[in-house]
Amino acid sequence: IMAILCCLFSFLQPLAAQEDTIPAGRKWIMRRCNLVEPLMKESLYTAYILGSSIIDGRNYSKLRPGYSSGYNLVRREGSKWYIYKQDAARETLLFDESWSVGDTAWVSPDDPSLHSVVDDIGEAQGRKYWVLGGYFSGTWLQGVGFVDRYPLENSPLSNGYSFDLICCVEANGDTLYANRELFYMFDDTGVN
Repeated sequence: IMAILCCLFSFLQPLAAQEDTIPAGRKWIMRRCNLVEPLMKESLYTAYILGSSIIDGRNYSKLRPGYSSGYNLVRREGSKWYIYKQDAARETLLFDESWSVGDTAWVSPDDPSLHSVVDDIGEAQGRKYWVLGGYFSGTWLQGVGFVDRYPLENSPLSNGYSFDLICCVEANGDTLYANRELFYMFDDTGVN
């Protein structure tokens, strides 16, 4: 019986880790605006999950940003979202969906005086959202990511671009979020 339980446990352990990955095929379609020249030129920018990867025993989802050949690594564990910075070879907390108003949400690893605070919490389209203010500002939507910047990144730098999430869609076509203010761009997304 003990051998059967050990085999069953070793079989179920990878399945439990898989539950916290973001499903392959999920995509974030964003409006990308050039903030430099030409000022506020809009274009579509899509990031998507291509699969998963294991690093240090943790299962990460591979997030391909736009048309890049590289990818970012992200994972979710309960209410916490993590990003693995390949260039630094370390994991950092991206967001914690258990934060409350007034909590310090993000601190610069280089300078702790540069931090963000949860200013407000509300609900939109049946999902909880958190508004961050301070050094790193943005609005995080539960289970989706940031809606007013690159969705799964904790860098305050924009490289001259601003991002607004138009929609987040699962591989099967289920829409997790749709930005009603950007409906005029939906025809170009291919999303129903």
